[in-house]
Amino acid sequence: MANRIGAIVDHMNSTALSRNLLVLQDSGWIVTTFAEVRSRADFVLIVGTETNSRFPRFAERLIDPLDSPFSDGPMQRSVVYLGARPKAPADARVLDCPTNKLGEVFGALRCLVANRPLQAVRVAGLDMEILNGLADEMRKAKYGVVAWAAADLDQPHGELIVQSICGLVSDLNETTRFAGLPLGGNDADVTANQVTLWQTGLPLRTGFGRGVPEYDAYHFGTDRLLAGRNADVLLWISAFDPLRLPPETDVPTIVLGSPAMRFTKAPAVFIPVATPGLHHAGHFFRSDGVMAIRLRKLADSPLPSVAEALTAIEQAL
Repeated sequence: MANRIGAIVDHMNSTALSRNLLVLQDSGWIVTTFAEVRSRADFVLIVGTETNSRFPRFAERLIDPLDSPFSDGPMQRSVVYLGARPKAPADARVLDCPTNKLGEVFGALRCLVANRPLQAVRVAGLDMEILNGLADEMRKAKYGVVAWAAADLDQPHGELIVQSICGLVSDLNETTRFAGLPLGGNDADVTANQVTLWQTGLPLRTGFGRGVPEYDAYHFGTDRLLAGRNADVLLWISAFDPLRLPPETDVPTIVLGSPAMRFTKAPAVFIPVATPGLHHAGHFFRSDGVMAIRLRKLADSPLPSVAEALTAIEQAL
């Protein structure tokens, strides 16, 4: 439908997702899978302390299990949180650091891992003794992992923090085995990006205004388009979370969403839709991007799926 009317395809989480995509496009990265983290990782550095609230089963599924097909007994796994303390588990090992200083920390860690001189006593409030110990622990890991959620890096040029993380991972691979683990998947953002890739060869923030797919991570961002009044219609789709409401805008808005949505400003058109994995079958790409998971229908609903609603709209054009 976007191709037919010359629209731009974006996702409500694209600002965060783009922090990862920009680094992947610019310099590449070394990343791993959930199974590898659970089965092999003896050291895990979790960047930001929102991970357990954004992904409630992350620790239960990947960090807490110590059984491994590659170990004769329980694994010895060291876990460190790097970030502001409030959302970390009560018994967690936390290196307390403001989010806007994470880039400085990873810059320092890259120097320490490479044995480059660093004239500093403290970095982002952390003593050099602590950072030296962390760098040494990372160098000694047999299979280390740095995990992060790009949504936690909500600051100007947050992609530079991701690039520093990926640079550190690359440096560590000169002497040991290390990998990154970008976390996502909220509101099907990873899935939407995978679908856009296989349909067009380009990621989200792709437009069809000139008759061919064009990607622009900057100019095709929804917030920028709405703020500059460069869009004349917003079609907002939110079939999972009734709290993910469209941004307030004067642009006419069409919403395909959960029937439980409650609006402060009524959209021009509201079409209630069913939920994938509850009212109809579908699929989800796992956060590590390597597996498509089938979603089963669990209950009946008189509401159309998003696909059915979009097909009907397209046929009426």
